[in-house]
Amino acid sequence: MSADQLNKVESFPAWLLDMFSCIDKKDFAGARKYIADNVVIEFGHYNFTGADQLIKSIGGFDVQFKQMHHGIEQVWQGDGVVMFGGHLTFVIADGSSHSTPFWNIFTMAADNAQQVVKASACFDMATVPPSYWPKVTG
Repeated sequence: MSADQLNKVESFPAWLLDMFSCIDKKDFAGARKYIADNVVIEFGHYNFTGADQLIKSIGGFDVQFKQMHHGIEQVWQGDGVVMFGGHLTFVIADGSSHSTPFWNIFTMAADNAQQVVKASACFDMATVPPSYWPKVTG
């Protein structure tokens, strides 16, 4: 595999499935083990630096939902890069269900192929009522 190429994989990485299973269960401590201390992430139209800020802010966002599920449908991998997408389905307090496509690009730690050091998470924030948007904390 070359650094200039992403290859579609048929069998999704176990660590990736576990990470998002933890997030869907709101087990942010479980998901934290896959995130480097110095992570930098673009999440929708927010920017977070450091795993603690990420977990605090994203965790505060995600706990508002009664249920959520990241359905990962496609994964591509290259040297130090994992790109994947699917559909996020979530249920809000009034019981209504919403769905949005999402795409993530992860740059992996050079010394740990299962730890994210930089990420971009793209999804349609318009599907999420503004009152649910993350409260950015330091």
